[in-house]
Amino acid sequence: MWCELFSEKSEGSLFENFHNLGLLTDLVAYTSNFSIENDGLILQLTLTKSGWEKVTEIVFEIQNKFLPMILLETDKLAKYLSDLNVTDLLKFIYQDTSKSSDELCTYISDDILQGNFDVIDPKCLLKETPFIISLDNEFCHNGKGYEFWVQKAAQFQNFVNEVMDSFKMRIILMGDMKTLDINGTCNTAIIINKDDLQLDPYFEFEYVMLHHTFPPPHNPIKREHVLSSTRIYDLPAENNFLPKVPFQMDLMKRAFDASMAHSQNFEMDLILANSMNTNKPKLKRKDAKHEYWIKNEGFQKVFKSKSIISISLKSLKLKPSPSNTMMLEVLTELLGAMLSPKLYPAIKLGYSCEITPSSRGDIALEIRVSGFNKKLIFLLELILSTIFLLFKDERILKQNKKLFRKARINVRSKYMEASNENCLRLSTMGVYILLEKYMWTLEDRIDALEEDINIDSFQQFLKKYLNNKDIYVLLVHQGDIEDDEDESINLLIDNIFCSYPSSWMKKESCSHSIFPPETVLLTPGTNYVFEKTKISEDPNNAITYFVQTGPRDDEILYTLTVFTDFLLSLTLVPRLRFEKQLGYVVVGGLMVLTNSIGIHISCMSSYSGECLEDSIEEYLFEWEMQLSSETFTNEHFKEKYIDGFIKIVGNYLENGVYNKEGKGGCCDLLMKIKPSFEINTENCLLGSQLSNNKKLYDTITLKRYNFDFWNESEPINVNYLKNLNLEEYLRFYREKISIFGYKTRCKLAVAITSDINKEGIKKKQMCIQVETFLKIKGMNIPRNDLEEMVDKSNGKPSLLLKYLYKYFKNKNERKRLMAVVLKEMMRILGCNFKIGVYKDGGNKTDVSNIPDSFKKKIVEMKSGRIYIYNEGNYFKLEKDNLFV
Repeated sequence: MWCELFSEKSEGSLFENFHNLGLLTDLVAYTSNFSIENDGLILQLTLTKSGWEKVTEIVFEIQNKFLPMILLETDKLAKYLSDLNVTDLLKFIYQDTSKSSDELCTYISDDILQGNFDVIDPKCLLKETPFIISLDNEFCHNGKGYEFWVQKAAQFQNFVNEVMDSFKMRIILMGDMKTLDINGTCNTAIIINKDDLQLDPYFEFEYVMLHHTFPPPHNPIKREHVLSSTRIYDLPAENNFLPKVPFQMDLMKRAFDASMAHSQNFEMDLILANSMNTNKPKLKRKDAKHEYWIKNEGFQKVFKSKSIISISLKSLKLKPSPSNTMMLEVLTELLGAMLSPKLYPAIKLGYSCEITPSSRGDIALEIRVSGFNKKLIFLLELILSTIFLLFKDERILKQNKKLFRKARINVRSKYMEASNENCLRLSTMGVYILLEKYMWTLEDRIDALEEDINIDSFQQFLKKYLNNKDIYVLLVHQGDIEDDEDESINLLIDNIFCSYPSSWMKKESCSHSIFPPETVLLTPGTNYVFEKTKISEDPNNAITYFVQTGPRDDEILYTLTVFTDFLLSLTLVPRLRFEKQLGYVVVGGLMVLTNSIGIHISCMSSYSGECLEDSIEEYLFEWEMQLSSETFTNEHFKEKYIDGFIKIVGNYLENGVYNKEGKGGCCDLLMKIKPSFEINTENCLLGSQLSNNKKLYDTITLKRYNFDFWNESEPINVNYLKNLNLEEYLRFYREKISIFGYKTRCKLAVAITSDINKEGIKKKQMCIQVETFLKIKGMNIPRNDLEEMVDKSNGKPSLLLKYLYKYFKNKNERKRLMAVVLKEMMRILGCNFKIGVYKDGGNKTDVSNIPDSFKKKIVEMKSGRIYIYNEGNYFKLEKDNLFV
């Protein structure tokens, strides 16, 4: 209960007050087992620069304002504890049932080994924690249990008063000690004394221990909230997201009994994926302004009394551009800042919320919420009302400029962080940026944020986006849907359009956007290589090699492409990763874009982009040679590959789905882009179903209405595969994939190259390898010291070992270095660096048996490559004019 109360992030909480004042970014309260029978309560605050400079004020606020509020508000505390108990019971009864049996066994075994049953009742074996208060008492809201909860609140107040005594508290401050001011006088001479500093021998940080009494602050914190609020500190109000049923204890007990009986009689927690237990989505309502889809999942236990609602507000006329996309990003950040305290009570109950601009570049804001049916509409209404409040009341942002400025800063930080992603992810995203018509480069987005977005331009954007009769609402409702919820959705949609003047309700606009998401289709003979130098300390290079096989809605080409994905999964990693030692990461297989499909092979390595490209093309050539071999017959092809593939998808034959997620990396990266604002998506009541809902929503958004196959990109034609012969497949391979089909295939490669020279790469790799190895062996060395040793040794393993020996000798750890580390490290360093960086791209294919005509084609294919180099932050290309 202490952890729950102090980590509250609702309105009036400790976190909300300090966060609105810009003093902290996060607050966590938890218990820690320091040793056997020695537990502690920890309140951890992640401070901003301003918060670090106001440590005295923060400590004073907690001790002299927040704690007294808890000790005085007994009635409010009683209601809060009652709500907390209800929340705990509800989350247990309606928890996500997707947790596997082996996971549960692991948790239970861990509890038994740690002796947690001394405090956990065996009845709570599967709950993993005891009930917060009681299962046998009425709730405070009914009046019958009022005295009981007041008594519990008084007991809790006594506990807080005892454990939060200033003589028992220990305060640990981690940060720049030169700017620390714990006296409240800006005089830090007493603290920053070199003679008092001690060095931790294991973690290499300096610290000092003081017996200090925090004086009252000279400059108390001023209550200038970012949002219009007069609250200071208060206990959480009644949770409006709680269903009314839980306040009747008899019903709660019956729910427990029913859940227990179901679990005892249910032999295996497995739901087969076939058409027998999957309802298809239905279009419930549609006109020129909106469409409303439902998918009833009432037969599935995981959806009992719960639902997921996805909704998008899409502009049909507003032209996609980097500026408009970044406007939506700023809007999302503003909504996150304004809604987080209001949503926290829902999050405690297991609800979830996502808000994000469309990942495909069209001007649409997407919202996805999940939780209990009875209050889910209320949650959605809260989000939509906040959006329209920003649109209608211009004073909100003009009176709270700090809020808008912080939103812009957060957006910029997110994109700067994205630009420093690992090179493999950047190369893969590069393919999408080049081929998806309305996906913009990081450069374009950051430039638009810096040059085009201020409060005035943002207000103008909202007027064009929301104050427009050409907005279109798409709503998808999936879950345990009852008639009253269906009516509530209809009312919600009507209320959205009631936000507009009645004159706009003329339903004359088209329901189809004039700027739909689309993919640039490569023309036959395309052979582009985009190479970009990445400025960072990452010594690795990466390439994503993409071959377009055709339009996405061609069922035969899709089937052949997925079959090729299966063939690659058999040999790609063993051949390139293990045999050729080409790179640290090698993945490949199906890649799905909005309108097209293809095969990709992606690799991260220390070799150059050209070297990686040559090795990938050698691999594709090897496949063609094997399939074209005179000894490889059609019977072998069917027996070894066709029959094997059909057997793998046999479990999915009833609905035609081949779920290949994870076999060659993500086949549709746009589906995996993290939402701009998300809260509690992993630990919510329907966490296991959110990805499926996103697929369903994406299927409807892209108007691919074949719902027999909604869980996969497109259907696989199994009957076609059964009749496929080697000759027909070779025609497809030679035209679409073969390196000799350079006049007919469509190939695009994106290479990310490190700006570090070969010698620098060698030193970086050596430094990373040695540091990782030493940490595994429990021996720590500061990164700066290790880099200095590597520079001095000039990359020579023998010299480096001498420096390491000297360093650990001074720390009295030379014996440990000799006994545990030295022999193994010499072997690793010798193997990796005695021959230097490999230049030729691994073990080359034996070309002695390649016909001269093939060799000539290889020369023609390589001479046909068009290299495009770019020296900006990322791909700054006129892609509209590129693929003509």
